Amino acid sequence: MSIVQIGHHCLKTQINITKGVLQGDPMSSTLFNLFMADLDVKMKQASVPQMMSFHTKLELNYLLFADDIILIAENRLYLQKLLNKVQDYFLENKLQVNENKTKIMIFKKGGLNRKLQREHFTIAGERLDRVKEYKYLGVTFHATGKFHATAKSIVNKAKQKIDAMWPTLMRAKFPKFKNVLLYLDSVILPKVMYSAQIWALDQTQILEQVQTHFLRKLLAIYPPRAANYFLRLELERSHILYRLFSLAIKFHHKLHIMQNFRLPKILLTVGVLRKSERDQNPTQLVEFIHADSK
Repeated sequence: MSIVQIGHHCLKTQINITKGVLQGDPMSSTLFNLFMADLDVKMKQASVPQMMSFHTKLELNYLLFADDIILIAENRLYLQKLLNKVQDYFLENKLQVNENKTKIMIFKKGGLNRKLQREHFTIAGERLDRVKEYKYLGVTFHATGKFHATAKSIVNKAKQKIDAMWPTLMRAKFPKFKNVLLYLDSVILPKVMYSAQIWALDQTQILEQVQTHFLRKLLAIYPPRAANYFLRLELERSHILYRLFSLAIKFHHKLHIMQNFRLPKILLTVGVLRKSERDQNPTQLVEFIHADSK
């Protein structure tokens, strides 16, 4: 039973709730887990070749985090079969796919050719939209497999937030710069650095623009009057690279002590093996260093 109340006004008659659970009810996650418990069994039974990770026997055709499902396939036929398999599973368990939030993204260097552009995918008879970018677990992925555009988007949003809050910060008349910098460290940078130790190790120069923008407004110094390093020296700030490097070390330590069967640990092992192979091949090593220096 529930009663709706807005201010001093409320409904006299109660509303009977006969479907679903209350928002925030701990039973919600338990019920969801029960309904999705055998999804892994069904996906393994799918007659679709799975993608094999480099140097491992690990085979994948989907990723699952809470109610977010990612289907992975090497071509259109395999992906459509996986979509059909998921739809059949949902029908069996009285679940419903949200077609509006279900998108298709094809990862390919150099863009899509005409054949790929004409391909389409369906689920429950509904044609799915194909997109060039998609936000998954708070991180925007692009069809190119690069995160340059993601970093720029985060920087632009952070700058807008700083500009919107700046009049309020100035009216507060804080006695010291460190009081204003606390807003940068506790509100702005945590959002900018979200999962950055995974995807932004080569995007530090772009992310640093957020801190530079804040420091220039704080000191009222704008280009070309002072170099960026001068701003950091004046306010005893470190480049955002050091913050990111610290997060990366902690993350890799966490992976190092993780059980060997966990997917993040397996992928780290793969990365180390591939790096080792590049080190053994001088030509590939030079190409690798040249690519990282760009």
